[in-house]
This record gives sequence, structure tokens and C-alpha cells, in this order.
Amino acid sequence: MKEYKGITGKLISAFVVVGGLYHLLYIAHVFEYFRISIQLEAHRAFHVAFVLALSYLLFSATRRESDKLPWYDVLLALLAIIMPLYFAFGLDSEWIRWGTGKTTAFEIVLGVVGLVLLFEAARRVVGLAMSLLALIFLLYAALGYYFPGFLQHRGFALQPIVNTVVYSEIGLFGFVTGISSTLIIAFIFFGSFLVVSGAGEFFVKIAYALVGKYRGGPAKIAIVASMFFGMISGSTAANVATTGTFTIPLMKRIGYKPAFAGAVEAVASNGGQFTPPVMGAVAFIMAEWLQIPYWNIALAAAIPAVLYYIALYVYVDIEAIRLRLHGLPASEMPSIKGSLKQGWVYAIPVVALVYFIAGLNYAPETASVYSIVLIIVISLFRKETRMGPRKLLLGFKEGMNGVLIAGISCIMASVIVAAIMLTGLGPKITSLLIAASGGSLIILLLLAAIASFVFGMGMGSIPIYIILVSLVTPALENLGIPRLATHLFVFWWGLTSFITPPVAPGVFVACGIAKSKVWETGLIAMRLGMLTYLLPFIWIYQPALILIGTKAQIVIVTLTTVGVVLMAGYGIAGFMLKWWERLLLMAGAAALLTFNWIYGAIGLAIGVGVILSHRWARQRQAHLASGSEKLPG
Repeated sequence: MKEYKGITGKLISAFVVVGGLYHLLYIAHVFEYFRISIQLEAHRAFHVAFVLALSYLLFSATRRESDKLPWYDVLLALLAIIMPLYFAFGLDSEWIRWGTGKTTAFEIVLGVVGLVLLFEAARRVVGLAMSLLALIFLLYAALGYYFPGFLQHRGFALQPIVNTVVYSEIGLFGFVTGISSTLIIAFIFFGSFLVVSGAGEFFVKIAYALVGKYRGGPAKIAIVASMFFGMISGSTAANVATTGTFTIPLMKRIGYKPAFAGAVEAVASNGGQFTPPVMGAVAFIMAEWLQIPYWNIALAAAIPAVLYYIALYVYVDIEAIRLRLHGLPASEMPSIKGSLKQGWVYAIPVVALVYFIAGLNYAPETASVYSIVLIIVISLFRKETRMGPRKLLLGFKEGMNGVLIAGISCIMASVIVAAIMLTGLGPKITSLLIAASGGSLIILLLLAAIASFVFGMGMGSIPIYIILVSLVTPALENLGIPRLATHLFVFWWGLTSFITPPVAPGVFVACGIAKSKVWETGLIAMRLGMLTYLLPFIWIYQPALILIGTKAQIVIVTLTTVGVVLMAGYGIAGFMLKWWERLLLMAGAAALLTFNWIYGAIGLAIGVGVILSHRWARQRQAHLASGSEKLPG
């Protein structure tokens, strides 16, 4: 994003604040209180206009441009808002006509121009991959006759494509954009105001105080801090860029290799997106899509998220033992009591957000706005945290970066979803996946995982989820798998693209900070983030892991999975273990994965046997080295 000075900077800052306030006032129903009626579709159109205009004003066409505002970007920003404003102000009389496809030649031209400007805005803000993917889907809608086999369809002329993609209820101003214009923008501003208020520093201090003193302390600080930031930011790359700037140099300083340090930060940051109670923005979208309370999703995600971070903690601890690393010195450690005393108030907005949603059943977007107000009020009680005009402006500016990325991603995702529904591609993909699997659940899951990973490359977490839900989850649901389990499956597997080469944006950002090689760091990240790949398969076969089942089933499946995590973790890391001990541990973990009580007992016995045998061998070696003839009992 560009940073403007002088009158240009002031004008754009004012536009950012006015646009942000408009969205928050609409979400909080303030306009309704004053009897100002704004239709939902009109609000979505205003949101599209706001996002498109700022995309051209704040993002350069090329990296070589200066921080001055070119005249052509001003022109493009004005052109970009014509189509959504035309839609918004013509809505009362024209919505029914647009729904039937009776658009005029002028409206078709306006729609095409609007799409071109949207694609360019997406290229600037999100990246070329998103624009290319949406273009492929539009070309498929137009040229379906030329595609082979099951992909072939009669093809659509320009008018039905533009009418569906731009003006219909499933197009640019439909459900997906509606999520961006209310829920996501409120949530992102909540995160930005929380961090600007000083909560970010508080989270870091808590991470230092909790785990900094233990061996390999900086790596454990990275885990805790990145978990806190990740659930609020909802972006792996942004999280790495924020927390990684101080955690990665700390890890390198005490002895971790650069590639390992970068991998730890990337994996820890990625996990924040599926960690309750906040879980980034996708959890709220999932709740809207599934039409279930957000709190149900947060609870379902709790056990997998805890297991994910337990595994990562074990891995960095093993590496610290291998390298004989220590924790940070006491002089660098803040006290838990002092940190809590100074910053406990920052926990109030997060707790309030959860209470508004889970306790009072407020809509998530409304709860987010009320929590923002609470952040501002709480900040006033202390001089060092008080949010004056400058901090408020900073909150809007910091939030706007996330709003633009998420907003453009959702608007582009709505183009893709509209093209999928127009061409009937979703059912075709479902039929293909089922046919290719031959009725085998494991093969279908593997195909769904591959599709989720491929579609996730180069995309943000929000469009990843929306596209995968449209294309992949119906195939899984046809086999009777619970809908929540399928949605979490594709979401987790879509997120693997953030830490898995060749794309791996989280790893790339971490490598830039750690000065490490991408493939080396990426391969370590895949090992550290092993559960991202494994856990989704477990909860498909054992839905008790996501709280679908009896209490006894939930306890048994959770404890068994913990055993798998620990045995597989030590087997993969292999520190101070012989090759055959590592193989036995992996075999024991595989036996536990069957969730059969006989095989599970055998696997558990193997794990306990290897641990006891290894411990006895180390004690014996220590006694022989000390010259004692008496062996330990």
C-alpha cells in the first residue's frame, strides 16, 4: 500500500475513515435507528465501490511507481465505482428486471468494463493468480463447447454471462460479497483496533512470560504469539510478517538454524486461522454457509487446534534438546504477574466478543462492532493506551489493508461461484470425484485433499474456502459425511498450500526474514505442520474429534490421537533414537490410527516399550560411563 503525504494523504485518509465508519454504522443498525433505509443489495454495491476505488488509490499498477498518485489511477478509481453505484441507485425499480436477464446494451457494456476494472484491482491487491483463475472460469462459461468430455457444455453468450456474474443475486452483489460487506469488514476492523490499542504488545509479553524461560524459548514464544496474532489477523503471510520480525531473529540468536526458525514461524502462524475462539474470518463465513451458530464451529475446531500446537511444541522442544539450547536469560523476561497487571484489560474485548456471540446470540458482525466500541472505551482509562484521533486513524488504516485484500478476494470469489453455478460445473466435479474414487472413501478424500491443495495455491484463505465449498464438499457430503466435517476438511487442506512448496506464501515471507532457502524451509515446515495434513482424515473417520459423537467417544478418540501425535512426533524427529526405535514408534502410531482397541493396545504397548527400553539403555550407559558396576533397576 502507498503512503501519501500532504493534501493527497489527508483526502484519502478521510475517505478511508468515512468508508469505514459507514460500514460500521450500517452493521450496527444506526441508519435504521434514524429511519434511513438502505437495502442490503445497495449496501453491497456501496461496499464494492468503496473497495474498488481504494484499490486503485492505494495500490500501484507496478512496483516501480513512486508514492505519488498518478492521474490515471484517479480516473480508474472513478470509473470503477460507476457500475456498482448505477446498480445501487437503480435497485428499487430495476432489480426484478435484472433478475430475469433483460439487461440493456448499455448495462452489458457497463458490466464488462466493471469486470475488467475488478480484475485489474484484484491483480494489484491480491495477485495475478486470483485474476487468472477467475478469467479461466469466465472463459469456460463462454467457450464450454470447446472443452472435452464431461466439461463440455453449450457455452453462453455475453449477455447471460454478464447478467449472471454482475447483476444477478448470485453475482457480484450476492451472498459472498454480502459476507465481505458486513461480517468480514467488522471482524478485520476489530483486529486492527485491538492491535493498535496495545493488545499486540500485550500478547507478545504474555508469550515471553509463559514460555520464554524454557529451553528453546524463542521458538515457543513464536508458537504462542503467532497463535494469538493468527486467530485475529486471519492471514498466514501477514502474521509471519508481524510476529516473525522479532521471533525469527531470536530463534537464530540462541542457536536454531535459519530454515528451522522460518519454518516454526510459518507453521505457528498458519495454525492461528483454525484456532478458537476467534479463528480468523473463515469461521464466521462457515457459520453463515452452514447456517449453524459460530460457537458450534469454534468448539468443533478446539481439539484439532490444541493437538496441532501440542505437536509443534513437542517438535521445537526436541530440536532444542538436540541442539542443547537454553531459554532466554531472566533479564529479558517480563513477569507473568506484571504483564497481566499491565495488560489484562486487553482480554476484555476478546472475551466480550465471544460472550456477545455465544451468550447473547448476537450476529458476529454486530458483536464485532460492539467490541470495537469497547476497545476504544477501555483505552481511555490509561494515558499510555488512550486512542486519540491519530490512533483511531491508524486503526482504520491498518484495518483497510486487510479489508481490501479480503473484500477483493470475496468479490472475485463471487465471480467464480457465479460462473460455476451458471455452467453447472459444481455437480460435474462432484460426479467426477465420485466416479474417480470408485466409491472408495479414502480415494475420494485423497482426491479432495489434492484438489483443495491445488486450488489453494496462490489464494487467500477466504476465496480458498468459498471455492472449495462450491466444488469439492458436495462430493464428500454425497457419501454421508457430516457437512461440518467436510467444510473443515477442505479448509484445513486448503491451508496446507501456505506452508507447502512450491507456492507456500507463509514460508516465502519467513524465508525473507530468516535469510533461508525456500525449499529447505518448506520441507521442514511440512514436517512440523504434519497434523495439518493428517488430522482432517482422522475426523472424517472419527468425527468425535470435532465433537460429533458421545462424550465417551470424544474422550477415547482425543486421547488416542494424542498418542498418535506424540509417537509420530518422536519417531519423525528421531533425536537420540536408533533407526529401529523410530520405525517401531511410527508403527505404533499407525496401529493407534486404526482406532481398533486390539491394534491400539498393541500400538500403545510398542510405544511404551520403546520409551522404557530407550530410558533403561541411557541409564545403563550413564552408569557405565561413571565407572559403576551396578546397573540401574
